[in-house]
Amino acid sequence: MSRFSNYFAGFSERFKAARFNQVLNQMSDRQLADLGVTRADIPRHAREMAHRT
Repeated sequence: MSRFSNYFAGFSERFKAARFNQVLNQMSDRQLADLGVTRADIPRHAREMAHRT
């Protein structure tokens, strides 16, 4: 993979993580609880979801 490709992949993953973070933060505590996520766990879950996609 070229340096540009690595940079773009990292940028893309950070962008997706920020979007997942935004969506999760808009959910109610009840919705998060139904998913098994606490507010404190949102950043970690957002990064994990971005990495999987």
